[in-house]
Amino acid sequence: MKKGIFFLLSFVLCSSCVVKGNLAGLYGYYSKTIAQKPELFVMHLSEAEICGLRNSSIPKIAIIKGADIRQCVVDEEDAIIYLWAPKCKSPFCIPINLAQQQCTLRKATLFIVAEYYDFDKMDELYNTERPIFGIDVDYYRSNLTSKYVKRFISDLATKDIEPARFIRFHKGQIVGAGPTIQDLYKK
Repeated sequence: MKKGIFFLLSFVLCSSCVVKGNLAGLYGYYSKTIAQKPELFVMHLSEAEICGLRNSSIPKIAIIKGADIRQCVVDEEDAIIYLWAPKCKSPFCIPINLAQQQCTLRKATLFIVAEYYDFDKMDELYNTERPIFGIDVDYYRSNLTSKYVKRFISDLATKDIEPARFIRFHKGQIVGAGPTIQDLYKK
């Protein structure tokens, strides 16, 4: 039953991501994207390097596992993971710069994790404190977005959570998950 619910939620989250005959959101497109511009990607970083990454004037995508980000949020008072779908048109898929503004207002550290790879959207320079992170599809042994995102969240979370666009941590502990940043701060 849980697998069926996860698949249904994943489908709903990604259904608005099918664009121009492309199945963005269903497949990861990592190989295709890295072939277009390999220098865009940074791999095999240590935990300290991942947690210390800051955005620069050259777009970079840091390839990570859920456990990598989990280690980064432990030291943060308030942190938000945004599972970003580059071509999603849903109202729950807000622009990266807007997510950064909302997190800055709340004094929360934002970690943008791309659900799938899209060269055009990932090669843009965003006004964010940290670069975009990409899920290591090779580590999770799947190119199907629903599979590797589920495995990524399992590595990231210290408890079972429902799939959500935004996940909030307080000193490394999950305190909420929801479709918007505002939902994470409702009491």
